[in-house]
Amino acid sequence: METITKGKLARLSLLQDPAYGVPSDVTFQIIRVTIEGTAEIRSFGRGFRDNFFGPLKESTDVIPIKETTYEAFVKMMFFIYSKDIDWSGVTVPEMYDVVNLAERYILPELMDEMTKQMENVPLKNNDDLLNIAHTASEFNH
Repeated sequence: METITKGKLARLSLLQDPAYGVPSDVTFQIIRVTIEGTAEIRSFGRGFRDNFFGPLKESTDVIPIKETTYEAFVKMMFFIYSKDIDWSGVTVPEMYDVVNLAERYILPELMDEMTKQMENVPLKNNDDLLNIAHTASEFNH
């Protein structure tokens, strides 16, 4: 059971390392926490492009992120910036938060990864199964 997503583009992950010398120029805010990124994020998924260009673009310096958790957003950012992600211990609701972000920002590669990771989630009891069924029903369009 593979519970770690390995970063595929090591150079891209360097962009978030302050020692690499590329300053961040994009700031996201989730609740009261800010996460910095680089302009390259604009090329990942139509959802991100819409945040920066066109009629839906944000007009503020800090882009507010709503209806998700800090943990889910960080996992998505790790995926985008090709950092290793350890999925062990991540609960089904937490995984659905990442799935929701993959849909919102139109990231099919992350959706594929989440499908693989969901197949590895051990079900401990009937409550886990009911929780999955309930949460999945909320994703029905």
